[in-house]
Amino acid sequence: VRHVASAPGMMTFAEALLDKYLEEGTLPEERGWVYAMVAEMRENMGDLDGAIKGYTDSLTVHPGSKTAFRLCRATFKRACAAKEAYAVIPYHDEVRIEKIVELRAFWQSVIDAYHQGVENKQHHQALDDGPLFEEMESIHAAGAYLELGQVMDALALAEKAYTAFPENSALGVMVAE
Repeated sequence: VRHVASAPGMMTFAEALLDKYLEEGTLPEERGWVYAMVAEMRENMGDLDGAIKGYTDSLTVHPGSKTAFRLCRATFKRACAAKEAYAVIPYHDEVRIEKIVELRAFWQSVIDAYHQGVENKQHHQALDDGPLFEEMESIHAAGAYLELGQVMDALALAEKAYTAFPENSALGVMVAE
């Protein structure tokens, strides 16, 4: 259903439905859930900035753990896209320095979203049910720590992920080295 709903023509319908629902909905958990579902549709369409805004709006009205981990995932994708885009800027260009600062902020937002998800586990939300969201997003946060040069923090999260996914050979190599 989400895949069909996230088709470009359906996104306009979903956003109109969201607006109507939010006029009527009063429970913070429900409102947060609606924001998160539309954010996931935006993410599936490749609208990472829209997804990040939706996940952030969701967390503003209700502190869901899974939503924060989804925010971690979306910000990781956004940071990776920015890293790729910024790689073509000439090394000596002053704009590159600004973009490096911006990119570091993107990587930090990945880490912040991951920690928010861990902290939000105490605020259960029906949307949060599911397997291993924290462990899956620890991989993204570990990657962000590596990008920021914080190797020991990256290793700690990689070890956590490897405990959950011992069959993952890439994590095994990372932890062994």
